[in-house]
Amino acid sequence: MGNLNLNARALRHHFWGAPQTVNWNGLSQSLVADGLIDSSIFSAVTRDLLTNITRPLDVGSIKDAGQGDVSLLNDRQQFQRWQRAVDQNAQVPAVLVVHRDLAAQVAGILEKVGGQSTAVLASPYPKVLFGRIIEVLYPKAVLGWAVEDFETNEQTATAMPTFPGARIADTAAIGEGVRIAAGAVIGRGAKIGRHCIVGPNATIGAGVVLGERCTVGPGARIFASWAGDDCDFRSNAVVGERGYGVTLAPLTSDVDGYQSYNMPQIAGVRLGSRCEVRHGSVVDRGALDDTVLGDDVHIDSQATIGHGSRLGDRVSVGALAGTAGQAVVGNDCLLLARSGVLEGREIAARTTLLMDCIVTKPFLKPGQALAGNPAMPAEAWNRREAYLNRLAKKALNS
Repeated sequence: MGNLNLNARALRHHFWGAPQTVNWNGLSQSLVADGLIDSSIFSAVTRDLLTNITRPLDVGSIKDAGQGDVSLLNDRQQFQRWQRAVDQNAQVPAVLVVHRDLAAQVAGILEKVGGQSTAVLASPYPKVLFGRIIEVLYPKAVLGWAVEDFETNEQTATAMPTFPGARIADTAAIGEGVRIAAGAVIGRGAKIGRHCIVGPNATIGAGVVLGERCTVGPGARIFASWAGDDCDFRSNAVVGERGYGVTLAPLTSDVDGYQSYNMPQIAGVRLGSRCEVRHGSVVDRGALDDTVLGDDVHIDSQATIGHGSRLGDRVSVGALAGTAGQAVVGNDCLLLARSGVLEGREIAARTTLLMDCIVTKPFLKPGQALAGNPAMPAEAWNRREAYLNRLAKKALNS
């Protein structure tokens, strides 16, 4: 993975800055008024705990949250994993957002392990509540870029290399031998390694790091990403934008009904060396954990890599194929056209997904060829198809 030596939290802070200090008492009152905190469970103890939080808190997934974090516990499966972690002396977060149906069990565990200093916010809409807290902690990450990311101080910009027709922020670092076409926009703090080429109307966001000899094609958009050497982002590729994280939220407290809510996603994208993202493909940034592409990953046109996915080395993703959020793809896998891995599922090394194959459960045996929807070993799928064909012919001839 080359020089990608930052952990997920450090990379997050690289792009969005340190989390903001929060007036937890005022924020909780607003969230109660909006119907996002269950007021019948919002105890005086919790209110006091929130009032006493004076240090800045960060965000962590439930599997690795520490005492200085806010974390989400949304469903019973997460609860069981967290319960096992607590039994093994895992730390408990300072603020825990839970589904209201789990609130009593969570409180019981915290009391048993001496975690009474954790403020439990119970909600009928825990994902929305957690997202609203993230919005306060990381306001810039909600959109993923800001207008000021691309502002230029003309006095200091005169020291920059001249690229006619391109707009380059004065704090960007441009390596030796870089070529930038007209219409390209480079954000503040971006670092472009030696001998890179940036095409017309391409956008490289604030803080983005590209290694040496990378190519960014016309109209490509790169945000919240850290890439190794010799990467190729073809025309209109989009890397590091917010992924798909839509959930239902209540409308304002005095109006009945629901609206869609797009969860903020505050992690980044890490790409190894010699990666290729072809025309019109999308690699979403992670929600809490980075989206990771290993070395020599090739993504064909019109493919999608969902937020927080992890692709190993030498993975090839065909046209119109992709992964949903938090999917895991082992080394040397091949995803043929229109195949996919659903959210959180894992396929082992050297797995091949044949065309139109959809993985709905983990496949942890290396070297398999999978087919069908839902996916199954290709040999079993072929036998099933042959059997169904025989039945069809028999029915037609009867």
